[in-house]
Amino acid sequence: MIRQETHKGKLIEVWHCEKIYDLKSQLKFALPEDIYLKMLDYCNDEYSVEEFIGDELWDKYILFNNSLYKIEDTELYDYDINEFTILNNSEYGYVNSFYNGGTCLSEILESNLRKIHHE
Repeated sequence: MIRQETHKGKLIEVWHCEKIYDLKSQLKFALPEDIYLKMLDYCNDEYSVEEFIGDELWDKYILFNNSLYKIEDTELYDYDINEFTILNNSEYGYVNSFYNGGTCLSEILESNLRKIHHE
């Protein structure tokens, strides 16, 4: 069912690397062990780490500009608001309303990151 959703939470940077050379091994200590093992099973010649995060972890993590952000989220009801703020160097706060028929929370958050970083 398509409906308006409002989410409030934080994006917390759990990993950053200036140069990505082997994302699969670099994320070993950034992800919980069960998720990391699932990623190893998923990622092969056909599927990339980026696809795994987008397909399987879209509601928990965002990979953006060589950083992995964990989503800490709470769904609210009966609000129509859109805010995205920098809390410190590695955390962002948000309250976002959107219709879930055309997008999802991670797409909204990535769009807000692009606006802040002028991309």
